[in-house]
Amino acid sequence: SVANFYGSSVSISGRQAIVVTGRDFFITDNDLNIYMYEYNIDLDQWIETYWYSIPAPYDLRSSAAISGNVAIVGGAAPDLSGPTALVFTKDEGQWNFADEIIPSDGINEGFGKSVAISGRQTIIASDAKVYIYDLNCYGSENILIGPPNPSSVAISGNRAIVGYSSSEQAVVYEKTGGIWMETAFLTASDAAADDNFGSSVAIS
Repeated sequence: SVANFYGSSVSISGRQAIVVTGRDFFITDNDLNIYMYEYNIDLDQWIETYWYSIPAPYDLRSSAAISGNVAIVGGAAPDLSGPTALVFTKDEGQWNFADEIIPSDGINEGFGKSVAISGRQTIIASDAKVYIYDLNCYGSENILIGPPNPSSVAISGNRAIVGYSSSEQAVVYEKTGGIWMETAFLTASDAAADDNFGSSVAIS
């Protein structure tokens, strides 16, 4: 449809992919959609396997990630109770909505603006903080200590990285003994003002 911003956020894991639409804040009546795809070897093409729609005015921040049979979509709901992140799982070949993550501290402005997932661990950025959840352990929540205004996140196993473009840096975290701790601060060797270093990050 017109102005649904298909492809605002994408992620891929093996033969599975997720694509999310975005939203223009000046257009208030367009639904927001999440699409799951799987590569079919026999047909040699990608097949849409799942579609989930969120009616306006619910606003998705258009941040999506997938790892194996778990996907997460960052969201914001300025006209409802506050931003959330939506979890989807694939069981017996079928994707379904599984859960909604809401930060326990209630300071959730922008929650879900950037998300990433590795196995059953997911990292979620808000406008002020970064949270890590273990989806195998209901209620588990780690709030990372770091600079304000995180802009991007990524996670791989027991390592995570958070970009802070407003302060031109990225911070690496490692999980030891169940605790996430800062282990490195990254900056550009040719740093200059307004470079937006850290606006997007990834880790493997």
